[in-house]
This record gives sequence, structure tokens and C-alpha cells, in this order.
Amino acid sequence: MRLPWRVWESDPPALGAVHELIRAAAQVFGLPADRLAAEAGAALEAVESLRGKGARKSVLSVLLDVDAAEVDWDRAKRTDIDAGTLESLVNHPSQWVQRLATLFLDERLEGTGRLAACERLLASVTGEAFYWTAALTTTLPDGCELLLGRLRERAEAGLHHLFDRLRETRRPATQADLPALENGLLRCDAKTAVAAARWCEATASHDDTWLADLLGQATSHWLEHEEPVGGFTVPDSPRAALLRTRCRVESPNLDELVELAGDARRDVCDAALDGMVGLAAESAVERASLVECILRGRLPAKQCEKLLGSTVPYSTEDLTALRGLCRSPDAKYRLVAAERLLAHPGMNPAEARAAADAMKTDPDGNVRDAAHRFLDGGTDRP
Repeated sequence: MRLPWRVWESDPPALGAVHELIRAAAQVFGLPADRLAAEAGAALEAVESLRGKGARKSVLSVLLDVDAAEVDWDRAKRTDIDAGTLESLVNHPSQWVQRLATLFLDERLEGTGRLAACERLLASVTGEAFYWTAALTTTLPDGCELLLGRLRERAEAGLHHLFDRLRETRRPATQADLPALENGLLRCDAKTAVAAARWCEATASHDDTWLADLLGQATSHWLEHEEPVGGFTVPDSPRAALLRTRCRVESPNLDELVELAGDARRDVCDAALDGMVGLAAESAVERASLVECILRGRLPAKQCEKLLGSTVPYSTEDLTALRGLCRSPDAKYRLVAAERLLAHPGMNPAEARAAADAMKTDPDGNVRDAAHRFLDGGTDRP
């Protein structure tokens, strides 16, 4: 039983509770008392030997380290540590302590006692402790409703764990959940807003038109309040998940999606491209508009490449029109045509070979190489 250093990050009153938990865990893990006493004595001797010598030594080298003989969680019900102590430790700085306290509570609580404990924890914990509290709560018959009740209340770091749990249980978001969603999307931190948006994305459909206004409000809110992209890490933002949910509920028009495809956030760009694919798959009119966008260069060449390699059901007429890319003044688009369009499974083989033959003398070497590869049979059709 190796104890992480954060176990000892306790105020003096809480340290006694941690000691109680460790003693209770020793019973569950089947650790013999004499072995624990010997290890504790060795640790004390090591600490004493460091006094007055000015030596620096990692505290980890003097912590107890004892292998569990036999783990039996039924013993948790027979330990003398009380439930109030366990509840207080769910909010401890150490996740090791949080997890261990939660495991004890899970074994010992049932019925109304478990319900009351979960209600107290939801009202008092913060941060990562919400993860363990949510795990305890969702085992109750009305556990998801308890989580939603807490999500309607004050904003607090760690609430994203509750939204994550709702998504994992596949509990669908309903119109009655609007207050919780408004809180998560508009009044909490970005991490919580991401979790709330992903919960909506996981369960939303065209029938959830009640979500449309909130999705628009939340998108505008985070456009104004999200941290700018830059540096080595991408800050959390719910806009990509919000956009994917909008596409499920009430899709933006093609012009808006084209604009969003130029967003500074890569995840928003990808969501916009997926939205275009969805529109084009549902409507021949939207597909024709998408073809026109590609031909007019309204999208970067790399995005055109993705769209040509997607599941959009391009017709023969669409592909014939897209041959206009072969004559684009921009070599990047001609290269997309040579590598993607000519090899498209719906492309007329004779037309494809004729286009490739004409591109063998292209001013750009990459385009010429791609045309030769196609003619030599070196380009695999997607």
C-alpha cells in the first residue's frame, strides 16, 4: 500500500481522518498489524535519522510500502470508520483519498442513507470530488435527476464531471433540463460548457428544436469569452460541440458553414466540414451549392480535398462540373483535382484519363507528377 504524497496535504484536523481511512483500508486489504507497525517504525527511524544533518531526502523514501495480502471489500462494512468521516474525505486534496473514501461509501451505503449522503456531497464538494460523487449518485434510481438538480445551482469548478456522467449514462437532454444547460453553457467555466455541449451533441435530434435558441446564445457567448488560440495548448471551448449539435437540430445554411470552416479553431473547422457533408448528403440542391463553393475557391484546397474524399454522394454531373478544378489558376486546386477528383469512384474513367493526359504538361511539377501517377495506375481510388 504505497501512499501518494498528496495524502498528507491535510489540515491537522483532517489528518486524523486520513489516518482512520488508512487503518480501515488496512483491514480491507488484509494487511497484518505487526507488519504495518514494523513499517511505521522504520519510517519513524528514517525521519529521526535526518534530523540535524541538513540532509535532503524525498519523503517518498520513508513512506509505508506494504503489499496487500488479500483485498476483500466486504470487510469495509465491518470497519469502525464512520460515514461522516468518509464523506469529508471525498473532498480531500488527494484523489487517492477521494477514491478510497468513495469505495468505502459505495460498499456501506444503500437506500435512503445513500440518497441522503449523495445529496450532502453534491451540495458540499468541489473540483475533482464531483467525479466520485457523480459515480456514487448515478447508482441511485433517480441519480441523474439529482445531478441535474445540482447543475441548476451555483457554478463551481468540477461540474463538468456531472455533465460527463449524464452523457455516459445516455440520459437524453430534455426541455425540462434547460435551466441546467443554461447554467452549464452560459455561467460556468469553459470545461463545464464543453461537457454540457457534448451531452447535448450525444443525444440531440431534429426533434429537439427547443435547443436552437440556447445553442445560438451559447455560441455567441463563447465567441466573445473564449480564450484565443495560441501557444502550445488549445484552450477549452464548447463551440465545436455546439456547432455539431446545431447540425443535428437545425443545421446552419451552407454560407454560414463555409464561413465557420475558416475559424481559428481546428475543431470548429472540422465540425463545419462535417456539417457541409451532412447538408450535401440530404439535398441535391445543397450538393450543387457545395460544388459551386469548391469551384469558386471559397474553401482552402485542403478542405476541398477532404470534401472530395468524403461520403458526399456526388452525381456524375457534379463530378463533371468539378473537372473545372483541373483548370484552376491556383496549382493547389489543380493538385487536389489530380489526386482526388480523377480517382473518385464515381468519375467517368474516360473523362478522368483525358483530364489527366491534359495535365501531364502542367506548369506545376507536383500536378504533373500526380497526373502521371494516375495514368500509370499509381493512384488508388478512395
